[in-house]
Amino acid sequence: MGERGVIVRSKDSGETWSTHILPIDCSLQSACFLTNQIGFVAGSTFDTLSRKYRGILLKTRDGGDSWSPPDGSRNSQSPGVSSTEVAVIDLPALEYVRFFDLENGIAIGCPAVPGGGSAVFRSNNGGLSWTQLASDVQSHHLISGSFLSVSDGIVVGHQASYAAVVANKVVSLAAPRNSLRRIHGSSLSQSGHAWVVGDGGFLLHSNNGGISWAPPDGSLSPQLGEVLDYYSVDQKNTNICIAGNPGGVILQSGDMGKTWSFRRLENPAPVHQVRFTGDTLAFAVGVFGAVSYTHLTLPTICSV
Repeated sequence: MGERGVIVRSKDSGETWSTHILPIDCSLQSACFLTNQIGFVAGSTFDTLSRKYRGILLKTRDGGDSWSPPDGSRNSQSPGVSSTEVAVIDLPALEYVRFFDLENGIAIGCPAVPGGGSAVFRSNNGGLSWTQLASDVQSHHLISGSFLSVSDGIVVGHQASYAAVVANKVVSLAAPRNSLRRIHGSSLSQSGHAWVVGDGGFLLHSNNGGISWAPPDGSLSPQLGEVLDYYSVDQKNTNICIAGNPGGVILQSGDMGKTWSFRRLENPAPVHQVRFTGDTLAFAVGVFGAVSYTHLTLPTICSV
């Protein structure tokens, strides 16, 4: 998905793709599917009345054939919406969404004002209303995250900052500092292994769920930081994949970061997301609609 409400989907494991255009002009930033039929997309749209961007959250029950707001959407003045909740149509522009079942979800909203902090929201009613989590740092500009549940996750953002979501609070792990570096991506596994990646070859690993962080065991050339900005990371068992800008390559490890190698992509476009859909099957999605996939056990990468 991406700009202008465009959603591209595949029903045959990436062999063929079709395009669906939403009837609303919006920028889609995040997608989450619970099954092959039920899923959510989130982003922002420009409200011409208020002259500002607001969040958009849409749900499908038919595999992406149709999309609509969560059932029974209300505004903050509607009966049943408490003063501590934010109705779905009153959310700020959204950077990230993740649902864990039909009721419980987490979302990251953009700062309401320039220089302000992002908000992490939690819903327990299928996205109809949201509660903002407390944070010990108010100036975080968060752009992405990785979660095991609505109360356990990692969020990352601007100014080399990242934080943990613990119970009902966002706890800073690295406070924003005077830096243009962004931490773009993160990955957290049930085994406690966590990764964060960002500009300038920024790469840290934790083996205790984010309590402590260090560079990976396998050495990488310091010169990579001069030419590579990492945008996304994902892990499956001991396999790690990292991609970013410039595109054309995926940084891969098959032993939890002890050794690394590059896999060349046919398309040189920057990669915004890399995700495992199987133990060794990974997809990379980038600008200009570039989509590639690879089986890590095979030497080739295919473009679609």
